[in-house]
Amino acid sequence: LVQIADLAEWQHEIVAMEDSRTGLDHWRRTAALLADAALRLPFEKPQPSGSRFVPQSSRAEVDPAVAAEIDRRARSRSVEPETFYLAAWQVVLSRFARESRIPLAVRCDGRRWEELVDVVGLLARYVPLLAEVDAGEPFESVWAAAAASFREAEDWQECFVEKHAADNAEWRMPSFAFVS
Repeated sequence: LVQIADLAEWQHEIVAMEDSRTGLDHWRRTAALLADAALRLPFEKPQPSGSRFVPQSSRAEVDPAVAAEIDRRARSRSVEPETFYLAAWQVVLSRFARESRIPLAVRCDGRRWEELVDVVGLLARYVPLLAEVDAGEPFESVWAAAAASFREAEDWQECFVEKHAADNAEWRMPSFAFVS
């Protein structure tokens, strides 16, 4: 049985480990890139300076036959099916906003370690991700890049601490999130 205090202490220890320096550096670099990549949609209302990321969601159902085909194609590429939907979301935002650099927040489940699989409670966290979607780029390329960037975000999720990433005063968590 893992207590919340034990979990918090363990997470702080992970961030303090020497091996985590690479992960912290990854998030600082990501935050620096995101500082220049504000995504604005035509109908979006401006957010007040210093506002916090508060996720809201919309749900879309995928036809079971289409979902089965996406799963089959994902398995043939050795990637998670969720990355297909992430790539599709990146393309939609890119085309709608007429931007090639798409800042997103992606949800990582926080349960990469065997000891955490059965822990009761919310361990998920949103981490930033910057996608590059060039007009005319084949979807397969966007999908491959989305899968790679999501894997990297999952690899370093334990090292993401918003205050460490916020060394850059211009940075803030992206407004658009992807939750699989």
